[in-house]
Amino acid sequence: MEILFIVLGLVLSLVEAFVVYKGVWNTRRASLLQRLPLSRIGELEEPGLVKVLGRAVALEGTFRSPLANRPCLYFHFQVQEKRQRHAGPHGGGGAYWKTVINDAQSLPCAIDDGTGEIELRLDQAEFELMPDDDERSGFLNTARPELEAMLQKDYGYSSVGLIFNRTLSYQETRIEAGDELLVVGTVRQTGDDAWELVRGRGPLLVSNKSQRDLRASYANAAVGWWLLAVLMPVVALGISNRWLGS
Repeated sequence: MEILFIVLGLVLSLVEAFVVYKGVWNTRRASLLQRLPLSRIGELEEPGLVKVLGRAVALEGTFRSPLANRPCLYFHFQVQEKRQRHAGPHGGGGAYWKTVINDAQSLPCAIDDGTGEIELRLDQAEFELMPDDDERSGFLNTARPELEAMLQKDYGYSSVGLIFNRTLSYQETRIEAGDELLVVGTVRQTGDDAWELVRGRGPLLVSNKSQRDLRASYANAAVGWWLLAVLMPVVALGISNRWLGS
């Protein structure tokens, strides 16, 4: 019994540490967005962490996104398949979603706010983007012919199972030329008059949400994680007291 309590205590401590970490992480992101002033790209003169708002500009052309087939500078395409978990002797069966395709690609681009232009390293970025398109296919809902062809050609996957169609969920987020983006990143000089936004000591955060909505999403997440951090020890203590008393 004593060993069991030690193991459970260790597991709960690790989970609590993770929850606290998430609370701190989201709190810091919300605070960073709040305190960092909005900078004009044309007035950037030295390296450092900045927040800018501008429109995406293509530097080497565009490519087509998988789901919507639209010209873009970045896409994240994800496909999840609904599967059935077989129940064991103690239960545990049920449906769940498994990610079968998770593809993100980007091209060189820049941000222009009307006062100047600065290159943006999307390959280093952390994205907070609202989904642009989503679809589903399944038993009585066959995938579009062009979607099925793309899945087979680009990913070696099919929406058709051995007998019936697979139940699939498709989601795509994109950055297209002309999209307004909020970017938090570190300014780095690459030439006499050339600058770029990269991941430095702080994040390289790219979002198509408003400043208010983005900060609120981090702040709300922080509240949820901190509440969980407080409630977990209370619940664990209540369960242990009940267990010891029984």
